[in-house]
Amino acid sequence: MAPLNPFRRMHRNLTAMGFWLAPLLREEALVQAALTFLLPRLGQELKPEVGWIFLFSEAKAALQVLLDRGHVGKVVIRL
Repeated sequence: MAPLNPFRRMHRNLTAMGFWLAPLLREEALVQAALTFLLPRLGQELKPEVGWIFLFSEAKAALQVLLDRGHVGKVVIRL
């Protein structure tokens, strides 16, 4: 992941924000509400960026890319 320059964000009054999703996945009602909202928008307003594509035989390398946290976009494994 590219480092964030706080001065560039302050100059334009921008905010960078993150959150940990795992605790929310325990709340079935929240998951259902999120999916109901998000799924119809996929491919419309929401267009996930694919950063890496691996063959199934390269799954170990795909996992390493995720563990190294150096990727941008989604890591896809093709079957």
